[in-house]
Amino acid sequence: MIQNLFGNPLFRDEMVYTPEQHFTKAREAIYSEMHWSNWWWETQVRHAIKCTRIQSNVTYLILIMPLYQDVLPEGATLVPILLGVDETCLSRLGHVVAHPLYVTIGNLPK
Repeated sequence: MIQNLFGNPLFRDEMVYTPEQHFTKAREAIYSEMHWSNWWWETQVRHAIKCTRIQSNVTYLILIMPLYQDVLPEGATLVPILLGVDETCLSRLGHVVAHPLYVTIGNLPK
């Protein structure tokens, strides 16, 4: 099932392979999509560049090595599996219910 979602040509133009970071004008992080999360960034990106100080028009940069830097091989991408369960009535009176399992991957935007 996961392989079918990831390899489906219908999703080719929507599939996400790399993390992104989005910020407001006030430099507050925005977390609207799964690939915007800190977890995805820290797991997939080997080096994050952080601006630490600006002085006399010179920006000092520090390379941060996340703890997860060696988890993924070079060029690999994450495929987060999302599972959900919800009770669904199968009869008008609600005496018969089911609990279907919903499955998707985090590489597909909302």
